[in-house]
Amino acid sequence: CYLLPGAIGNALGRMNEGEEAGLRIGACAFYFRNWPEEDGYYVQRTLGGNLMVNHGIYTREALTAAGYANEDDYAFYKADSDLSLAIWQAGYAIVDAPQSICEHFMSPEELARVSNNATLEFDREQLRKRWPELVGRAATKKMGKQTLDWQDPDHTAERVFGDQVEQLAPQRVRAT
Repeated sequence: CYLLPGAIGNALGRMNEGEEAGLRIGACAFYFRNWPEEDGYYVQRTLGGNLMVNHGIYTREALTAAGYANEDDYAFYKADSDLSLAIWQAGYAIVDAPQSICEHFMSPEELARVSNNATLEFDREQLRKRWPELVGRAATKKMGKQTLDWQDPDHTAERVFGDQVEQLAPQRVRAT
């Protein structure tokens, strides 16, 4: 991974904006792409449409509240989704930072590894077991990539964080 200059500082600034808007910020997702396979930069929404961190930074407070990453139940793929959901469940928001860019080099060896469908399906099933209330059709329709629009000058904290505040409702994310 290569972080473009300013990525960390921009993310910290974005987290401060969120705090000033009244959110408890637990993490900030960097926009990334798998180079050379992909052109656009994006962040991802996991189960329930919750923003997740694939590349980014976390607060120590949120990591502690979430119990850190679950290293026991996942082979590789979905521990980041699980950690992000646990952060949301603990009452913290995850925000994105459009000025924080990560280039993720996808080597042929890594491409072969990530194409291991058996491991991916195992981790997906683990995630479904841990978060069963978020695997229904309505919740999974909200999943996917949120691509960075370089032409959007209105990517302001007020507009973006308004949606984040809605996601902090206590019933939004609950583990069993």
